[in-house]
Amino acid sequence: MSHVGSIGPSNKTGNVVLSDIFSNSGTATLNGSTGVTVADTGVTSSSVFLILYKTPAGTPSAPYVSTVTASTSFVIKAGASDTSVVNWYRLG
Repeated sequence: MSHVGSIGPSNKTGNVVLSDIFSNSGTATLNGSTGVTVADTGVTSSSVFLILYKTPAGTPSAPYVSTVTASTSFVIKAGASDTSVVNWYRLG
């Protein structure tokens, strides 16, 4: 399988290595008031995130990464009444 461009870790041929993408993933529960800190020692200032709803709850909004602390963690925020469970994937 060949891809145009790079969306994550790749091998020498430029193909995305899916096992690397899925090893950089997890689940977080939004709390409807403050950001949720996710510990991740592999995160960098140039990491890109994909956040998808697993179980919508409360009033789903648009979750996003608000803060990254390289080699330590990142923070996911959403709307004030969003208590959904989200899956996150870190690319790079």
